[in-house]
Amino acid sequence: SEVEAFVWRRSDTDYSIIRCNNDITIENGTIPVDVEMSAVSGIIESSLANAIYQQGVSQKLIVELANIYAWTVDFYGLRKGDRFKAVYENRYVDDEYIGIGTIHAAEFVHRGDMKRAYYFDNGEQSGYFDEDGNSLRRAMMRVPFEYNPRISSGFSRSRMHPILNRRRPHYGTDYAAPTGTPILAAGDGVVTEAQRRGGNGNIVQIKHNSVYKTAYLHMSRFGPGIRAGVKVKQGQVIGYVGQTGLATGPHLCYRLYKNGAPLNSVSYDFPPDEGLRAEFMNEFMSEVQRLDQMMDSLTGEGNELAIQ
Repeated sequence: SEVEAFVWRRSDTDYSIIRCNNDITIENGTIPVDVEMSAVSGIIESSLANAIYQQGVSQKLIVELANIYAWTVDFYGLRKGDRFKAVYENRYVDDEYIGIGTIHAAEFVHRGDMKRAYYFDNGEQSGYFDEDGNSLRRAMMRVPFEYNPRISSGFSRSRMHPILNRRRPHYGTDYAAPTGTPILAAGDGVVTEAQRRGGNGNIVQIKHNSVYKTAYLHMSRFGPGIRAGVKVKQGQVIGYVGQTGLATGPHLCYRLYKNGAPLNSVSYDFPPDEGLRAEFMNEFMSEVQRLDQMMDSLTGEGNELAIQ
């Protein structure tokens, strides 16, 4: 007998039915997702990653929290005794766990300083905001990776070059990471250079606006479609870590320029992205009140699932 149709499961939630009758037809569908509001809270003993891992929560939560707080929390500066909380979605298909969904609220307490983040989406404006409606996002990412790698060499006006063995300025921050680690565009912009250039190796430069420009050096290769003149979005993969040019090991040299002058990307305070519009503040404050009640109910003693 001939096959009349077959189902292609494209992802955890999407599928296609391909029918082979007189004509080939394709019908796309979505599997319903069950969402359970969940929470986790705890005290950091060594690192946020270890604290979450010990509670059996998806490690994707760490990446998502790092993205939310990329500009307001130094994850390398967290100390033993710091606290965290998160209210988030666990997603299921046919009773099978498929991962976390939206993080609705989060909190970090570092040296007694509490920073909360609230997710808001009313169809017209969305994102993560503080309790006053200020965006937690900045126009530029401080670190062009999904999760902060180790800084192997910082910004310096006079650094002993590891290969040339003489002092020269190092107008960038070196991030040690395995070869092939994806490098992300720090902000929206236009690629002005994507080529192999001497000691810089494979380099990409992005002009973000009339003020800011970034450069990414020593790549092993460029991201798909990355070439001069191409527009890129913040977070888009523009290349992969390597050690082309003058480099002693795999790393990214990330450079930030303001009006043509080099800046220390680690310490520079970018202006925030657009805050919540005034006409949405009442709606937002109602959501803050609802989420605060959830957050305040968490004891800080560990994994606390199934919030009603």
